[in-house]
Amino acid sequence: MNVHFDMQGDVTVLTLSGRLMGGGETNEFKDHIQKILDEGKTKIVVDLGRVKWMNSSAIGILIAGLQKVRVVGGDIYLARAGKRIISVFVTMQLEKVFKSFESVEEAVSEFGD
Repeated sequence: MNVHFDMQGDVTVLTLSGRLMGGGETNEFKDHIQKILDEGKTKIVVDLGRVKWMNSSAIGILIAGLQKVRVVGGDIYLARAGKRIISVFVTMQLEKVFKSFESVEEAVSEFGD
């Protein structure tokens, strides 16, 4: 897994790429979320457009990150999830938990000012 950070206004965009299959890469993702929170940022968009596959361990880390962010009044929105990832989220009924958008720009604008 590769992670790229970008700021769009006061929104942190995390662009992930590769396969998220658990182990060290999910811990790395968890560490990135914690670092963002430690910097006082609470608006996060996770760009999944380059993620090939995500297993249950990675989804668990994403959910744990969402819980941490929401505790401090923030949120995590998802953007550009592929059909395979969307099908996993629908099967697990996570589309009710995460707001998902077709583009990063839509997700960022949803946070407003």
